[in-house]
Amino acid sequence: MKKLICVAGLAALSTLATAAPLCVPGSLSTYVGLGADGCMLGSNTVSAFTVLAPITGATAISPNLISVSPINSSLNPGLTFTTSVTAEQNQIFQLLLMYQISGFGFTSDSVSLSGASSRGNGAVTEIQNSCLGARFVPDPPNPIGTCAGTDGTPLVVLNSGSDEATFSPVNLIAVLHDLTIDGGRGGSATGATVTDQFTASAVPPAGVIPEPSAILLMGSGLGLGILLKNSFKKAKK
Repeated sequence: MKKLICVAGLAALSTLATAAPLCVPGSLSTYVGLGADGCMLGSNTVSAFTVLAPITGATAISPNLISVSPINSSLNPGLTFTTSVTAEQNQIFQLLLMYQISGFGFTSDSVSLSGASSRGNGAVTEIQNSCLGARFVPDPPNPIGTCAGTDGTPLVVLNSGSDEATFSPVNLIAVLHDLTIDGGRGGSATGATVTDQFTASAVPPAGVIPEPSAILLMGSGLGLGILLKNSFKKAKK
């Protein structure tokens, strides 16, 4: 009987824990398909992946040509985006990607660019804008929208390197990535690996109420602990 209770309790906990799936490697198309539910990076959730139309004159990089690798950490969650697209002279390829990350007490955001190569006046540029504590809301004709919270410090990297911004703790960050692969007038540029990583707290700050999914997980863990404790007591009698 005790074994049956343990198995049932663990099964129930497992079901709740997988309500939002763990993030796994895949294409950007796969991540876009996650919709509003998103997936988990440790105790944090990334969701609402949206690819926007490129700026006039640029060709969109297909989400199928971008691979995504998660950094599954509660304290330093992140995502790595990689593409091998090549822009020859007079070609510009662009990815405008929005998504959001929610968790507890984010205090920094960093972006790094590596693996890119260029020739002549070709270049690869990564620009990241963020909205701290809120989402971008529709604001036609601006396709990106307006930040409903505090605008974060823009992060910019050309060809290679990294940039970082720190800020007061927030529990939600909306991110806009602008990756441009520009062949220039007489050169070329190839691919890039962009890594976006955050610094977060593993527990909610004082006065913050966890989201329902977190409450369910904590409650189920507590309930399972009580259930196991009672079963062990009965077994000793």
